[in-house]
Amino acid sequence: MEKWIYRVVIAIMVIISLGYFVFWNSVPGDSDANFQTRSVPAELEGKVFHWRYDIGWDFRVEMQSDALYWEGMAMSFEGMKAKVHPQYTKLSDDLYFLTWEVPMVGLDSVVINFAERTIYAHSKANSKFYSVKGEIYCSGLEEECEKPRR
Repeated sequence: MEKWIYRVVIAIMVIISLGYFVFWNSVPGDSDANFQTRSVPAELEGKVFHWRYDIGWDFRVEMQSDALYWEGMAMSFEGMKAKVHPQYTKLSDDLYFLTWEVPMVGLDSVVINFAERTIYAHSKANSKFYSVKGEIYCSGLEEECEKPRR
C-alpha cells in the first residue's frame, strides 16, 4: 500500500483517540456543581425504616454513612439482604429522592415522603420495569424500628 493511505489511517486513529479522551473526561458545563455524593443526609443517618409496597414487597431499611442496608420481608424478596450505595437528594423538608444500582440485576429509584409516610419506586430488575407505591409503616424518625439483618 502506498504511504499516504497509512498516513490517513493513522490520522483518523489519532483524531478518534483525541475525541474519545476529550468527551470521556468532559463534565456537562465543565463544572462539578451537579455531581452527587453518596453521603446520607445527617437527619437520616442511623435511621431504620420499614416500608411495604402495594404489590406486597416488604423491606426493612437502615441508612448508614457507608451504605443503605435492606432486608426483604415478604414475597420474592423474603430472606434476601443487600448493601447498596445510594445517591441522596433532599427535595424538601420531608421529601427525598434516592437511586442505587443493584449489581447484576438493575436499578432502583425511590421518592420517600416522610410527612405522608409514603414511598414511590421505579425498579428495573431482570429486564422488567416496575412502578410501585407503598407505605412507611415504621419510621425511624418517629419510633424505634427493628434493624435489617446484615
